[in-house]
Amino acid sequence: MGSSATWESLYVPPKGHKLFRCRETGKLAIADESGKYPDDTDDGILYVSEDEPIELQMSRMSTTVVAWLPVWSLRQSQLYHIFATMQFLQELMAHKPQQEVRISDELAAIMKDVWPFLSIRLADAL
Repeated sequence: MGSSATWESLYVPPKGHKLFRCRETGKLAIADESGKYPDDTDDGILYVSEDEPIELQMSRMSTTVVAWLPVWSLRQSQLYHIFATMQFLQELMAHKPQQEVRISDELAAIMKDVWPFLSIRLADAL
Protein backbone atom coordinates (compact mmCIF):
# COMPACT_ATOMS: atom_id res chain seq x y z
CA MET A 1 0.00 0.00 0.00
CA GLY A 2 1.31 3.46 -0.93
CA SER A 3 2.11 6.21 1.49
CA SER A 4 3.36 9.76 1.66
CA ALA A 5 6.70 8.33 2.84
CA THR A 6 7.18 6.87 -0.67
CA TRP A 7 5.35 9.44 -2.78
CA GLU A 8 5.62 13.24 -2.88
CA SER A 9 2.34 14.76 -4.10
CA LEU A 10 2.98 17.25 -6.90
CA TYR A 11 -0.52 17.76 -8.32
CA VAL A 12 -3.73 16.38 -6.80
CA PRO A 13 -6.86 17.80 -8.43
CA PRO A 14 -10.35 17.00 -7.08
CA LYS A 15 -10.94 14.68 -10.08
CA GLY A 16 -8.69 13.09 -12.68
CA HIS A 17 -5.05 12.06 -12.79
CA LYS A 18 -2.72 12.91 -9.92
CA LEU A 19 1.03 13.49 -10.27
CA PHE A 20 3.62 12.20 -7.80
CA ARG A 21 7.38 11.98 -7.47
CA CYS A 22 8.92 8.81 -6.04
CA ARG A 23 11.08 9.88 -3.09
CA GLU A 24 13.54 7.01 -3.70
CA THR A 25 14.11 7.32 -7.47
CA GLY A 26 12.97 10.86 -8.27
CA LYS A 27 10.80 9.49 -11.12
CA LEU A 28 7.39 11.00 -11.83
CA ALA A 29 4.37 8.72 -11.56
CA ILE A 30 0.64 9.00 -12.16
CA ALA A 31 -2.35 7.78 -10.18
CA ASP A 32 -5.90 7.74 -11.43
CA GLU A 33 -9.01 7.90 -9.27
CA SER A 34 -8.79 4.19 -8.40
CA GLY A 35 -6.13 4.80 -5.75
CA LYS A 36 -4.70 7.45 -3.49
CA TYR A 37 -1.08 6.76 -4.51
CA PRO A 38 0.39 5.27 -7.71
CA ASP A 39 0.93 1.81 -6.22
CA ASP A 40 -2.65 1.75 -4.89
CA THR A 41 -4.30 2.06 -8.33
CA ASP A 42 -5.87 -0.67 -10.45
CA ASP A 43 -3.10 -0.19 -13.04
CA GLY A 44 -0.28 -0.22 -10.54
CA ILE A 45 2.60 2.24 -10.82
CA LEU A 46 2.66 4.20 -14.08
CA TYR A 47 5.89 6.16 -14.48
CA VAL A 48 6.02 9.06 -16.95
CA SER A 49 8.24 7.84 -19.78
CA GLU A 50 11.66 9.45 -19.89
CA ASP A 51 12.26 8.50 -23.55
CA GLU A 52 8.99 9.02 -25.40
CA PRO A 53 7.52 12.44 -26.29
CA ILE A 54 4.13 13.69 -25.19
CA GLU A 55 1.84 14.36 -28.16
CA LEU A 56 -0.80 17.08 -28.22
CA GLN A 57 -3.87 16.22 -30.27
CA MET A 58 -7.52 17.02 -30.67
CA SER A 59 -9.85 14.98 -28.46
CA ARG A 60 -11.98 12.61 -30.50
CA MET A 61 -14.94 13.30 -28.19
CA SER A 62 -14.85 17.11 -28.11
CA THR A 63 -13.05 20.12 -29.52
CA THR A 64 -10.51 20.27 -26.71
CA VAL A 65 -6.81 19.61 -26.97
CA VAL A 66 -5.51 16.68 -24.92
CA ALA A 67 -2.06 15.35 -24.14
CA TRP A 68 -1.32 11.76 -25.18
CA LEU A 69 1.06 10.94 -22.35
CA PRO A 70 3.50 7.99 -22.53
CA VAL A 71 3.71 6.02 -19.28
CA TRP A 72 5.69 2.93 -18.33
CA SER A 73 3.68 0.28 -16.48
CA LEU A 74 5.84 -1.28 -13.80
CA ARG A 75 3.34 -4.15 -13.42
CA GLN A 76 3.13 -4.96 -17.14
CA SER A 77 6.71 -3.94 -18.08
CA GLN A 78 5.19 -2.16 -21.05
CA LEU A 79 4.74 1.35 -22.48
CA TYR A 80 1.18 2.68 -22.52
CA HIS A 81 -0.38 6.04 -23.38
CA ILE A 82 -3.02 7.84 -21.37
CA PHE A 83 -4.95 11.01 -22.10
CA ALA A 84 -4.24 13.94 -19.82
CA THR A 85 -5.73 17.41 -19.64
CA MET A 86 -3.83 20.58 -20.49
CA GLN A 87 -3.88 21.49 -16.79
CA PHE A 88 -2.20 18.18 -15.96
CA LEU A 89 0.36 18.75 -18.72
CA GLN A 90 1.12 22.22 -17.37
CA GLU A 91 1.76 20.76 -13.92
CA LEU A 92 3.89 17.96 -15.37
CA MET A 93 6.00 20.40 -17.38
CA ALA A 94 6.63 22.49 -14.26
CA HIS A 95 8.33 19.45 -12.73
CA LYS A 96 9.88 18.05 -15.92
CA PRO A 97 10.59 20.98 -18.26
CA GLN A 98 12.94 18.95 -20.46
CA GLN A 99 10.10 16.60 -21.53
CA GLU A 100 9.65 16.63 -25.31
CA VAL A 101 6.18 17.64 -26.53
CA ARG A 102 5.04 17.18 -30.12
CA ILE A 103 1.94 18.49 -31.88
CA SER A 104 -0.07 15.98 -33.96
CA ASP A 105 -0.39 16.67 -37.68
CA GLU A 106 -4.15 17.16 -37.26
CA LEU A 107 -3.70 19.77 -34.54
CA ALA A 108 -0.88 21.47 -36.46
CA ALA A 109 -3.16 21.81 -39.50
CA ILE A 110 -5.90 23.37 -37.38
CA MET A 111 -3.45 25.74 -35.69
CA LYS A 112 -2.03 26.75 -39.08
CA ASP A 113 -5.50 27.91 -40.11
CA VAL A 114 -6.46 29.45 -36.76
CA TRP A 115 -3.20 31.06 -35.62
CA PRO A 116 -3.08 33.88 -38.22
CA PHE A 117 -6.64 34.88 -37.26
CA LEU A 118 -5.82 34.82 -33.55
CA SER A 119 -2.63 36.81 -34.13
CA ILE A 120 -4.52 39.50 -36.04
CA ARG A 121 -7.28 39.68 -33.41
CA LEU A 122 -4.73 39.95 -30.61
CA ALA A 123 -2.84 42.69 -32.45
CA ASP A 124 -6.11 44.60 -32.96
CA ALA A 125 -6.92 44.29 -29.27
CA LEU A 126 -3.56 45.76 -28.25
